[in-house]
Amino acid sequence: PDILCGLLAPGQDGAPIRQAHFGSHDLVFGGGFYRPDAAGCNEAADVARLAEYLAAIDPNRWTVADLDGLREFDDDADRADELEFAREVFSSLGELYRGARDAGQVVICEVL
Repeated sequence: PDILCGLLAPGQDGAPIRQAHFGSHDLVFGGGFYRPDAAGCNEAADVARLAEYLAAIDPNRWTVADLDGLREFDDDADRADELEFAREVFSSLGELYRGARDAGQVVICEVL
């Protein structure tokens, strides 16, 4: 999440990429909050919105220079490896949201 949030919305706590990772709303069971600082929920409408948001992003436009300032790397080879990993993770995240949207599902996000 740190790399993707840094690439797409540095310093923006309410950004859609953060919502995709941590939820747009608190997770509530029976009127009570479940782990309010560690669990969130994206309801079906949020899932649809986030699936569209993710689909509109082209990770092939990201460059090694986009990682400057996000983390300490020894060299451009390390940055290139991290960028490739970020692209893979982003692809999986998009697939998750598209699948959940197509099935009319919610997405629960929990930091363990």
